[in-house]
Amino acid sequence: MKPNRLGFALVAVALIVAALALTGCNAAQPTPDISATVAKAIEETAAAKPTDTPVPPTATPVPPTDTPIPPTDTPVPPTDTPIPPTDTPVPEPTDTPIPPTDTPAPEPVQLTFNKAVNLRGGPGTNYLVVGKGAQGDSYAIVGQYEASDGVWYQFDVGDEKMAWVREDLVEISGAVENIAVAEAPPTPEVTPTPKPPAGPRHHALLQRQSRCRPVGTLGV
Repeated sequence: MKPNRLGFALVAVALIVAALALTGCNAAQPTPDISATVAKAIEETAAAKPTDTPVPPTATPVPPTDTPIPPTDTPVPPTDTPIPPTDTPVPEPTDTPIPPTDTPAPEPVQLTFNKAVNLRGGPGTNYLVVGKGAQGDSYAIVGQYEASDGVWYQFDVGDEKMAWVREDLVEISGAVENIAVAEAPPTPEVTPTPKPPAGPRHHALLQRQSRCRPVGTLGV
């Protein structure tokens, strides 16, 4: 190849120059024929076969290319996260005092006897007489009962004993609508009184009773 031949020629020239230099230095000594030596060196150089020295390939670096990678949408499954319950405090009830209201009690209804009367054990003349009442006496009524012969009033005569009197024998003071309805006690069984036989003594007894009867009438 041309580059190798040129190289050998340069080497030969260099050798010749070196030989000339040596010749100049050693002029007093006999030297061989320099021309013959140079010609021989050139011939040997030309006759040498060039050798093909393989040139190793050089790796050319390839610059990296930034290839964008598209993002992939990977679905994320939802996770059920339990929410712990929160204890909400319940306020304790407060006792709000309710002020008492003064409700006026209704005034008691009074009765006053308008004449002397019999006090009965129940609302009717079929009940026994439990006492006597004088004209002008007053009592507080505790109840009333409507019987077949009219309204009867119940009142306390003392010692928690109750008596009854009919409405036509008393005068009422107060609100009658405030009187509560009372229950009638059981009717007592009446045992008939045997009549004495007729005779002179019976007539004499009747005459004596008629002379002892008080003046005036007594209410039922």
